[in-house]
Amino acid sequence: DVAAERLDDGLFVIRGGGGATAVFVTHQGAVVVDPKFAASWPALEQAVHALTPLPITHVILTHFHNDHAESVALLPASVKVVAHEHAIERLIFYRFLPDDALVTG
Repeated sequence: DVAAERLDDGLFVIRGGGGATAVFVTHQGAVVVDPKFAASWPALEQAVHALTPLPITHVILTHFHNDHAESVALLPASVKVVAHEHAIERLIFYRFLPDDALVTG
């Protein structure tokens, strides 16, 4: 069970499903920070879409542990994943992201 709490204009925290996830709603879509376990993704995605009809455009990962990042394996290719280079390398190694996911610069 997940619940969204408004922190400020366009800024929310969604608690439950294995932790807390920040969501920032922009004019282009939603930015999600730490999308949690893969099993938590359907409820989290539904909670984000209850906040905005706009698509999820970016996911920011604080680190690569499963409880923060596992659900990136379920994201559509259109969602940009932003993380430290080492986190991306680990997500590629564990097959949560495709081999060509690492972009630097």
